[in-house]
Amino acid sequence: QPQHASPLYENGPVVGAIYRHYKGNCYRVIALSRHSETHEMHVVYQALYDSPQFGDHAVWVRPLSLFIDTVVINGAEMPRFSRVD
Repeated sequence: QPQHASPLYENGPVVGAIYRHYKGNCYRVIALSRHSETHEMHVVYQALYDSPQFGDHAVWVRPLSLFIDTVVINGAEMPRFSRVD
């Protein structure tokens, strides 16, 4: 069950929520973390699919700034990740 956004970043991704990457795959946010040296916020998320290249339900980390960023595809701006649940 999704929880409220972390107090570390009130408007950030919700731990437990599912997000779709703009390329189509879905991921569950499993934690928000802070880099030990720079204190930059990061999102820890797990693939909801199996990958021959990276393994079953691989876990990834990405800077928060990139997770909530937008991308431009065929001239249209869209979120890199969109919440789906």
